[in-house]
Amino acid sequence: MTDSGLEDDHDGDVDAVLKKLSTSAHLVYLVLEHEADGGPISQSELAAETHLPPRTVRRVAEDLEDHDLIKSRHGQQDSREIHYTVTTFDS
Repeated sequence: MTDSGLEDDHDGDVDAVLKKLSTSAHLVYLVLEHEADGGPISQSELAAETHLPPRTVRRVAEDLEDHDLIKSRHGQQDSREIHYTVTTFDS
């Protein structure tokens, strides 16, 4: 990803962006960040890890994605399932 807009809008300061979002968004981001080495995490796994309703996970994931903090993709085996990863920025 060459131009995500995050660096321009927020100088790459993820914490500043997270402070503007809900506590639920912060929690979802932290779980994704912590689990980043394990690969993408499904919406249902995030709901289980955070103890948030799936609808809340979906809503805050959309907020995080709108701010270029995470990426989503449909599952390879089940296209109804959405998987999320933390956005990485190459320097």
